[in-house]
Amino acid sequence: MQVTITNATSGDLFVSFLYKSLAAGESLTVTNRSASELDQAMDLKALIAAGSVTTLFAKESVDEIVTGQGLPLASYADEPSLPAASSYPLYTMVWQADANAAVWTDGTNWRLASGVITT
Repeated sequence: MQVTITNATSGDLFVSFLYKSLAAGESLTVTNRSASELDQAMDLKALIAAGSVTTLFAKESVDEIVTGQGLPLASYADEPSLPAASSYPLYTMVWQADANAAVWTDGTNWRLASGVITT
């Protein structure tokens, strides 16, 4: 399992799961963790739930992108409550409850999986 973890805050962030500090906007790709190890990383789940880090998962054997793996997305009730898409790293996914779907940022807009702009 490969996961890219990005610091979504404006300052340094210590990720105890990795025993590493990430500077604002810095990304780190981790390839030596299994899906079950990632799922058990409660400190990483807490950082994701708080919106402090974003994640992108990929299976090592293929280029298929996998989301979730037991780690929650940051959740927003509706379109007006979504932060600016430009405030997150490119391709970050969050949950939009009123659409009952995950949306991702293209750097300017939030988009559904189909590519349709939501805001």
